[in-house]
Amino acid sequence: REPFIASFTIMNPSLNSQSVSDFYENEERLSRTFESFKFLLESGRFDAAAGLLEERNSDFTRISMLRENISVSMKAYKMIAANPDMRGEEKAVLIDNIIHTIIGIAQQGNKLADDLEKRIEEHNTLLGQ
Repeated sequence: REPFIASFTIMNPSLNSQSVSDFYENEERLSRTFESFKFLLESGRFDAAAGLLEERNSDFTRISMLRENISVSMKAYKMIAANPDMRGEEKAVLIDNIIHTIIGIAQQGNKLADDLEKRIEEHNTLLGQ
């Protein structure tokens, strides 16, 4: 790795931003909320379970797409950082843009996760869980 890129990543640690960390934590937590769906099915509340699944399925699809976008952006980041034919300045600009894109995607996912969690809590409250 070029010394310039190493120093750039250290000077600009935004790739390790709280938004990105929160996104992965939110995704993990939301994947565990499947228990609400199972509870509704086991309780015989099939309409509520179907409604919850329909509502969450769309959001989970969107969160999954955002995760994939972050993954593609990370691949581009690594390719640029490893490219020996690019000048350091050029790399820095492209990497900075990618980092800002990743943070923006993570922030979108976090908002979506917050909204989804609120709706799940509302469902649970209505159903007496």
